[in-house]
Formats: sequence, C-alpha cells, structure tokens
Amino acid sequence: MSAGDAWVRRHHAYREVVRGWPERALLACSGGIDSSALLVLAGIAVRRGDLAPFRVVYVDHLTRPSSEADGEFVARLGAQFGLTVIRRTINPDDVESRGMSPEERLRVLRYAALVRIAIESVNRAVVTAHTRNDQVETILMRLLSGASGLAVAGMSHTSTLSTQHDSVEIVRPLLDVERGELIEVLQRCGVEPIVDPTNEDRGYRRNAIRHDIIPMLQNIYPGFDTAIIRSVTLTARDADALESIADALAVQHIRFIDDIVFIPRSLLRDAHPAVATRLIRMAASRLMPENQRELTFERIDSVRYAVPRRTGSIIELPYGVVACIERSEVVFKRRGN
Repeated sequence: MSAGDAWVRRHHAYREVVRGWPERALLACSGGIDSSALLVLAGIAVRRGDLAPFRVVYVDHLTRPSSEADGEFVARLGAQFGLTVIRRTINPDDVESRGMSPEERLRVLRYAALVRIAIESVNRAVVTAHTRNDQVETILMRLLSGASGLAVAGMSHTSTLSTQHDSVEIVRPLLDVERGELIEVLQRCGVEPIVDPTNEDRGYRRNAIRHDIIPMLQNIYPGFDTAIIRSVTLTARDADALESIADALAVQHIRFIDDIVFIPRSLLRDAHPAVATRLIRMAASRLMPENQRELTFERIDSVRYAVPRRTGSIIELPYGVVACIERSEVVFKRRGN
C-alpha cells in the first residue's frame, strides 16, 4: 500500500483529513467505500507522522450475515497502519422506533454506541466519513420532509452530540470531497472495500434518492448539486440570524420552573411568525426526547394560531406535552402536571 502514499499525500482529500483532524479522536469505519478511504487517508497520515495514532471503531448492526466478516475486514485494514480497532455490537430493537424509519433507528443506535465508546476511551471526538454526496442526499431528504432552514442546510463539518453524562464532537473532514475521489484513493492503494447489498435497496429512502432522484436531477440540471448546496447555505445564514434573535428573546423572557416552561403570551403574539415558531419549538423541545420527529411545523403552528384566541385553550403536542393558553402566558408542561 505504501506505493500509493506519495500520490495520496498530494490529494486534497488527504489535506482535508489532516487539517480537520481533532485531538483525541476515534474514527468510525463500516468498511464501505467512504469510511475505508478515510481510514486509508488517516492511516497514511499516521504512517507519515502527520497525525498521531488513533483508534478505529466498527459498529455491528447485526442486520446482515456478513457483518462479522465486515468487522474483520476493518480490523485487518486498521492493523496495516498499526491502529487498534474496537468492535461493538448493537441491537436494532434497543431503541423506541415510533415515527422513525429503519435508517434513522440504526443511525440513532450507531451514534449512541460511538458516543459511549468515545467517553469510555477518554476521546473527545468521533471522525466520520460523510462526503459531498452524502451532503446532497441529506439536503434532498430534508427538503422533501419539509424541514426548516437550518435543518435543510445539511451537515456541518463539526457538530456536538450530547448525552446525559457528556458530549462528544462529531467531525466530518471529507464533507467537501466527492465519493468518486475516494474510490480513486482506494484503487491507488489496492484496497477493495466492502459492498453492502442493502445500499441498492430502494426501500430505504436515501438509496432511492441516491440511485434514482439524483441521477435524474443531474441529467436535467447538470451541476445541480453545487447550486443546491449554495442555495441552502444562503438560506441557513438567514435561519441562523433568526435563531440568534429567538435565543436572545428566550434568555430575556422565557421562565423555567422544574419541568414547566412559561412564555409571555404577548411575546408570541407580537413576534414575527418565524421567531415565534422558534420560541415554541424551544419550549416544547425541552420537555421531549432528543428525537422530536413528531414535533412538526403543523403542531408548532397550532400553538401559534391559538395564542391570540381564547384563554383556556389546551393544545396537545407529542410525547404527552401540552401548551396551555393562560391569561398572560403560554405554559408548556407534561400532561398531568
């Protein structure tokens, strides 16, 4: 594999990995194209002294018979660079799946496992192999679901995952790199990644978008991916400004007493709808689980529409949360409190 080192070190993907690599990090690797290429890029950087040694994590979802062999492949690939590979098994039935797709359920479990391993091994970050292709797919999925401006913007190069006990940074150094470039990296280094047959299953929404919708859009609008990333980036800037306004108002006006949240009724009545919507989401989200898939635009707007109307109205929200329209405040609490 060392014969390809010189070529790899000149590649911009290599520079992105070295530049974006955090201290005390784990690398998440499934053995597929993207994560295997990330492991090769980072492994060469370790071999050349551009990165300190790190640990690799393989999470086995137990969703197909070859998963154990896939873990062995990742272990062998990591060993070529002198890297330790941690293997962890998860059970897809160990998470409440209401309102979640199979993809989302596995993602929640996978990230929970990665965060636990990071904390256990005293690491502060997990590096993932999300690419520009993943970014476009994510943007399209969120657009089709009716997500808000910041959510539609897709993934950021860094984000934070919080748990009950600690938080871990998620780092995505390949977010500006095309998958085709990573395939070339693997070919140059003589690495044949694992091919997951479920990646062809159109029953998974992301696969349908990847194999059907994106090629169609590329055919109709060549270069659409660059345009859509630019458009949602601009939208996200506007949304971020609104979030800042809502955050400042929340600090000044929202009260918390135990598990009850109080927002002045006049604030929600007089604020711009985009700001009022964010304040309502903040209040309701505080009382809900991390996965708030059911807290939809329609649910939030039902509260906003009720604010200027009859005192005493009660709006039912997901997960047993209610919004009560009182004389001077809107009170968010769990049903029965």
